[in-house]
Amino acid sequence: MKDAGSPVDVTLIEALASNPTAITEKASGAPVLANGYVVEAMMGSSSVNQAALKKATGEHSTTSTSAVYWTPSGGLYQFSLLQGKCSDPSGTANWGYRTSKAGATGYTGEVYGYESVSGAWTGYVQYYYLQSSPPYDLGDGEVPLFIFLGVDKTTGEVIDTSIAPEAPWHYNGPTNITPDYYKSGPGGELIPMRARKKVEVENARIYDVILDNLRKGKEKDAKALRDRLKSIENAEIEDYEITQDIKNADMNIIPHPMIGNEGYDRGVIMLDPVSKHGELLLEIHEAHAKDPESVESIAELITNKKIKFGPTDLVRSGPDGVICRDIKF
Repeated sequence: MKDAGSPVDVTLIEALASNPTAITEKASGAPVLANGYVVEAMMGSSSVNQAALKKATGEHSTTSTSAVYWTPSGGLYQFSLLQGKCSDPSGTANWGYRTSKAGATGYTGEVYGYESVSGAWTGYVQYYYLQSSPPYDLGDGEVPLFIFLGVDKTTGEVIDTSIAPEAPWHYNGPTNITPDYYKSGPGGELIPMRARKKVEVENARIYDVILDNLRKGKEKDAKALRDRLKSIENAEIEDYEITQDIKNADMNIIPHPMIGNEGYDRGVIMLDPVSKHGELLLEIHEAHAKDPESVESIAELITNKKIKFGPTDLVRSGPDGVICRDIKF
């Protein structure tokens, strides 16, 4: 930048020389690359490897012999392979996907599982998915890990578990919370952004109306609707920040992972999302994903009663109808 009041001296030269290093370190006050600077043509073939992907792990468990259905945390960003095991090597745990269900009008996808012998064994399953939207805050502070339990209402025993860094509503609801790009905030932080068109679609099923008009010989009406679609395609783009309110907009649509079970008769508990133990539990969760033979999963720790829930409901921000309990060791 030209500045007549700043002579070219050693201080200025040193500052200019330090800029490239400061950029790579994302130092506060350093110049930043423009949005969209890195494009596909700049990335070499096979340059994004497994280690470069931002992956997270979801896990579920059950002792039930009847199929239990979970909404997987990864949604459309989940890898299809399920890795399952049984607490007893001689036992059998059954896992799979349900891709449609009675009463659903849209696309659905759920993980299901059940045990061969009720109460004798526990079945566990884990899967990977791409992560793009943390951190999350329901209103009481950042949440490192979401832990949901399905509890027998009579005995208080945990039957089902669901554990992941994302809640089920984040990648499964109608609200898209995946950033299109990031912009730099005043303190150098990255702010997730999305782009949308400044237009409202009066009829979400507009193509059905077009075809119906054509069948009825109303070509002019069909053309008017097609012109409307063209105006939508050419509409002005506006950018908006993906705030915590947007991230949690679908919380009461999918308040817990077991929502897909018709007549689910177990109490649903969410372990304290802002517990002082949250970061430790996330570390354990991630360590198990990397080395499952050496590190017990959170689901295993709960099944083996090394992690328990407290007796008193906590006052926490969260989904309607889901009680929150403290974490006990």
